[in-house]
Amino acid sequence: MKTIKQFLIDYSRDVISGEIVACEKHTWACERFLNNMDIHVTAEDQAHWDDTVRQFKAHNYNQDRHISAAERKVWNGSVSYANITLKNGAVAGTRTPIYTKWGPFLILRGHVKTEPEIIFGSIPAAYVPTGGAVVSIALSGTGGTANLIVYDNGDLKTKYLNPADSSKLSGGYYIDVPIGFQEGGTTWFRFMNTIKISF
Repeated sequence: MKTIKQFLIDYSRDVISGEIVACEKHTWACERFLNNMDIHVTAEDQAHWDDTVRQFKAHNYNQDRHISAAERKVWNGSVSYANITLKNGAVAGTRTPIYTKWGPFLILRGHVKTEPEIIFGSIPAAYVPTGGAVVSIALSGTGGTANLIVYDNGDLKTKYLNPADSSKLSGGYYIDVPIGFQEGGTTWFRFMNTIKISF
């Protein structure tokens, strides 16, 4: 059976060689450990080494160890969706169009039936990335794609349809997309102020 020290040496070597996938900080910690090979484990230090082994394993297999309580609340907290306000004759298709903000992402989900090139719905402007966004979404019934434009004021519009078979075009769109908030926008700034990042 390996000693704890030998386990840590082998583990650190595997991390540094890339056999065990780990983040850069974890790799640095393993390098520091191997550079300090003159460390000797005494009976008194056994509990500390057991904790070190537990932390090595937790770090490699459970990245939750690296996030703060504030980050955990933002990323793992329950997400509540709200319905997208439909306009100009747009109707819900097979799934109600909904939206939410999750961390630095606006998430849109659902199926909407509408004509192209018109504002079909809106969400609150506070949920929109600075400068708006344009993302590709799937067409329903035919295959293919269209662009979904999210304007600064929260209005939603489809444009530039590219159906796989235009004879089957039904006017339906799957709006299942995450949209990231770019760094520098006010919402991204508010998100970054809710978490503490330590290096």
